[in-house]
Amino acid sequence: SASSGVWIDGLRSLAARGNVVVKLSGILPVDGAFEAVRPWVDACLDAFGPARTVLGSDWPVSRRPGDVYEDWFRFVLDDCGLSADEVDAVSHGTAERVYGL
Repeated sequence: SASSGVWIDGLRSLAARGNVVVKLSGILPVDGAFEAVRPWVDACLDAFGPARTVLGSDWPVSRRPGDVYEDWFRFVLDDCGLSADEVDAVSHGTAERVYGL
């Protein structure tokens, strides 16, 4: 479960360190049922906040079709309750700040 146990405790411990960010990638479900991973996405966003969250695609490690990534981005950016400013942070702002782009 995303809401209990060692995983969430570890996530919260990392989030307590102000210099750590989380990248949402590597959790794309094979069947495209993104709601199945929503508890983990929500837990990351809750623990780190959009200002410390980066949205990733897994490319080039995963060579899945491009529409899967488009659907993944759409799910996180449109269906996870983020405001316009939070979408900007998760989609590019956090990465730009962290990587000095």
